[in-house]
Formats: sequence, C-alpha cells, structure tokens
Amino acid sequence: MLGPWTPVATFLVGFLMVLLLTRWNTHHLQGLMFLLGADEEIVMYLQFILLFPGILVHEIAHWLTAKLLGVRTLDFSVWPKRKSKGKVQYGAVRIAQTDIVRGSLIGLAPLVVASLLIIAIGRYALGTEALRQAVASGQWGLVWGALSQSVRAADFWLWMYLIFAISNAMFPSESDREAWKPLLLYGAVVAVLLYLVGWKPPVESVQAALARALNPLIYAFAVTAAVDAFFAAAIGLVEIVVGRLLGKRIVY
Repeated sequence: MLGPWTPVATFLVGFLMVLLLTRWNTHHLQGLMFLLGADEEIVMYLQFILLFPGILVHEIAHWLTAKLLGVRTLDFSVWPKRKSKGKVQYGAVRIAQTDIVRGSLIGLAPLVVASLLIIAIGRYALGTEALRQAVASGQWGLVWGALSQSVRAADFWLWMYLIFAISNAMFPSESDREAWKPLLLYGAVVAVLLYLVGWKPPVESVQAALARALNPLIYAFAVTAAVDAFFAAAIGLVEIVVGRLLGKRIVY
C-alpha cells in the first residue's frame, strides 16, 4: 500500500513497539520487585544489576562516539544515582561543549550501537536470519523449523537475556536528546528555504537511501520486539501470580 515508503513505515512501527515494550518491562519489573517487598533503594540497585550489560553498552557508545568525533570526555561513570523528581541515573558520560551535529550523534550512539549488537546476536548466535527470510518470503511452513533451530542455539537463554538487557537501555535519555531540538529546527528551516526557492529532492534516490539505512534497524527492532514481548509475558504472568498469592496489586 505504501510502496517505496514501506521501510519507513515499518521502521516507525518497529521503533514504537520496542519503545512501548521496553517501558512496559521496566515499569512492571519495578512493580514486581515492590510486590516482593523491596523498597525504592533496593529496586534501584536490583534494576541496575539486571540491566547492567545494557547500561554499560549505552555509556560506552557515548564515550566511543565522542572519541571518534574528537570531542573531549570529562567523566565516565556506571553506577546508579538518584536524581530530582524521583528519577534515577544509572550511568553518565560527561563531554566538553560541542556543536549540535556532533552532540546529536553522540546522543544517538546508544541506539545505533545497541541495534548493531542485537543484529549480531540475532544472526550469529541465534541464527534468526533463516527465520527472517522465511517470514519475508511468506514460506510459513519453514517458520517453525527456523524458530526451533534458533531456540536450540548454544547458550540460547544467555543471548535472550543480553538482548533484553541491551534493548531496555538502548534509547537515548532526555539529556542525550538535548542537541536534537536545535538540529531539527535548523533542518526544518533549511527544508522550507529549499522549498521556497523551488528545489525538489530526488524522491526515488531518497527512498532508496532510506531503505538501505533502515533495513538493518528494522531487523534489529523485529528481534528486539520478539524477545521483549516474551519477557513482557513472563513478567506479567509472574506479577499476576505473586500479586494473587500475596493479596497485593500495583497500580501504575
């Protein structure tokens, strides 16, 4: 229906699904811990331990991108710290003042690096490429076999956990997104000026470039959404059972 714009629409749907699933998992993991009697301080440290691989990837992505772009790093920390308004910071990389382009790239780095790691785990550890090809080609008879092969992969649960931990710390934080606002504003101004002078972009070339850039991310989001949906179902089920056994309920 969308034709050449299908990759863009698929990317947006995948992004939204992963965003919603990761937020749901984060909130309900906290809820489950509270049901089990943990206080806010214990919940903070338990969540830090559980998501540590993802937190580490997030901060290393910031640090490495800053180094590659020639931006001086002032501080690197991976440890939970309570902030104002009940917010918790699990890690931070402080950088020297820089331009909005490099600042935006540094802020975006965790999402890109995490996606690349998830792609690598999916393809080389879990063998999900065969599953992707079966679904993409509509060969539904091969899907179950490809899925069974992935489940039988060595250290399957370890890789599932790593995808879960990485994906739940992959999205840029509020401070990571600070440089995006002026960049988007300048981009919009430039686009309006180009439109007013009569410049028309090569639509087909733009569509092709977007498809090439977004296809790997679509793959990463598909793997992430499947893993996060599995963990969401497991967390939700445990939360219901524990809540009924203890006669308690968390209101979100």
